[in-house]
Amino acid sequence: MNFWRKIEQLNKLKKERARIMFNQQLLNRLKSFSWRFGLFLAVAGLGYLSEHVPELGLPEIITILVVYISNETTKFLNHK
Repeated sequence: MNFWRKIEQLNKLKKERARIMFNQQLLNRLKSFSWRFGLFLAVAGLGYLSEHVPELGLPEIITILVVYISNETTKFLNHK
């Protein structure tokens, strides 16, 4: 009887660990989505401004560089 009780306790422990890992993974994915989406909005805003507000004088190359740097930043942050 004691053996089966220990097996049952181990199974409960495994399920609890799996639930905690799932919750942590979900939280990490939500964080990742939020900062990536925020960066997307910033780059989209910069693109919109550079196209529709000529008074800013933003050259196309600046917008392209910002997009490239933000892409590399998201890759770096994704691995952290």
